Amino acid sequence: MANLNLQNLQNISLSHNNPFNISGQVKSQGNVAPWNTSLGNLTGNLTLHGLLGVTHGEHVKKYEILEIDEDLLALSAAWKRLRDTHNSGGTYTPISTLLDKELFNHVTTDDRQKANEIRDYYSKKIMMWKLKDVRLSQFREDMNSFIHTNGKMFKDNMVPLAYRLPEFYNYDVDFDDLVSEHNKIITDKSYKQTKNLSLKKTFSVGKKYSKRKEYWFSDETNNLVTFSLTHDNPLISLLDNQCKNSISLSGNYKMKYRDNNQYFVVEKYSFS
Repeated sequence: MANLNLQNLQNISLSHNNPFNISGQVKSQGNVAPWNTSLGNLTGNLTLHGLLGVTHGEHVKKYEILEIDEDLLALSAAWKRLRDTHNSGGTYTPISTLLDKELFNHVTTDDRQKANEIRDYYSKKIMMWKLKDVRLSQFREDMNSFIHTNGKMFKDNMVPLAYRLPEFYNYDVDFDDLVSEHNKIITDKSYKQTKNLSLKKTFSVGKKYSKRKEYWFSDETNNLVTFSLTHDNPLISLLDNQCKNSISLSGNYKMKYRDNNQYFVVEKYSFS
C-alpha cells in the first residue's frame, strides 16, 4: 500500500462504508496542525474525494484532530504550576488556553515528568477498575484513551479533560493517602447519629464558578465523614476556626462508596 503524506493531502475521505473518514485540509497554524476526522462502519476501501462521489449522513461524526510538538498533558502541568505560583503571590504569566503559544515556552522537564506520573497513576487506576469490573464513566473512558497516547495528537474534546487532569491527580493522590489511614469498611451504619469529629483534610473542588470546600473528618471509630460548603459561604472562616478542635455534629449520616472505600456524608447537621 502506498504511503500517504499528510502534508500533501487536500481532501481525503472514505465512503460511508469505510472504517475511517478523514476530510479537510491539513495546514500548519503555529504549533497546532488541525484536520477533521470521522468514524463510519468497519469495512470498505480508501477513496479520494473527487474520484468518487461521497455523501455523509447523520451516522458520521466529525472531530477536529490537533497535532502539536509538545505533550498536551505537560502543557497542562505547566499551566497548573504557573497558576499555583501566581495564587501563592508569585509572578503572573498571561496564558489564555492550553494551546497558547506562550505556554509552550514555559514547559520544563519537571512538567513532562509530572505528565508521566499522572499517566502512570491513572493507567494503574483504570487497570484496577477493569479487574474489579467497575463500569467506567464516559469521562474515565475518555481519560483512558488520552493517557495511553503521547499527548501530541488528539481530538479537540480532549483539551478540557487534559486541563483538569493535574488538578484531579493532586486530589486523588491526597484522597488515597487520607483513606489509607482510615477504615475502608464501615460497620456502624446508623443513620441519625451524633459524632465527635476531628478534621483531617480539606479540599477545594469544582469548576471556577462552582467551587466548594470539602471537609473530611474522622469519627470516634476512625471512619471518614465529610460535608462541603460553597466557597462563598460566609461561615467558612468561623468553621475553620472551630475545626481546630474536635467538634460534635448531629445529623443524618449517609454511607457512600468511592473506589471501594466507604465513608459518611453528613446531611441536615447541627453542631451540638
